[in-house]
Amino acid sequence: MGMETKELRDRSNNYLGRIEQVWPGYLEGYSKSNRHIGKYDIDRDETYDESNRLYGRGNLLAVLITAAD
Repeated sequence: MGMETKELRDRSNNYLGRIEQVWPGYLEGYSKSNRHIGKYDIDRDETYDESNRLYGRGNLLAVLITAAD
């Protein structure tokens, strides 16, 4: 795993996925099935989907994770 990992869980404590800080300035999101679903560029304040397309401004990895699988 990366430098720092944060697990996302729903209200029933079911595992939804995780966000990892893979190197300074970048976070990557993974679904509950361990599929890479996107990345967040901290310096640019932009989130990109798994195809490296701009998804939106701000850290939207949790949105991508909850919509995955």
